[in-house]
Amino acid sequence: MEIFKPLGFDKPIAVITLALLAVGFIMVFSSSAVLAEQKYSQSLYFLIQQLIGAAAGIVLIIFLLSVRRPFFQDPYVVYGLLLSSLVLLAACFVMPTVARTNRWVVLAGLRFQPSELAKISLVLFLAYYLDKKKDRLHEWKSLIFPVSIVGFFILLILK
Repeated sequence: MEIFKPLGFDKPIAVITLALLAVGFIMVFSSSAVLAEQKYSQSLYFLIQQLIGAAAGIVLIIFLLSVRRPFFQDPYVVYGLLLSSLVLLAACFVMPTVARTNRWVVLAGLRFQPSELAKISLVLFLAYYLDKKKDRLHEWKSLIFPVSIVGFFILLILK
């Protein structure tokens, strides 16, 4: 039986995460204030971008904490997220280059790296797949499918 606590989380990890965010904000500002002033005439430009990204991440974490665990075990969610990651990774090849690389996707003015989403979707996929095949994990044939999926994603990311 699953015990579900809405917004139940590990408080020491949350405190450590917030402390790391604070240190990260200091580092971003101290390393980019002069460049931001020269390039954008606003010394807080990169810090503000970092704050927006951190706020979006915190909102996402709060949302994910409110979702029940069976949601993440739904094959439609798992394979849908995996397919979305694959499409976004492929979209990198048609997006304009940023800093002479094709690893960014720009949607509605927001820019992100699909490889970050791919990491999460691969972990979720592997957990789902290995849980479903746990009685046959001693057979090497049962690992061909997940290893090939991970290998394909690695090749896309490296390309």
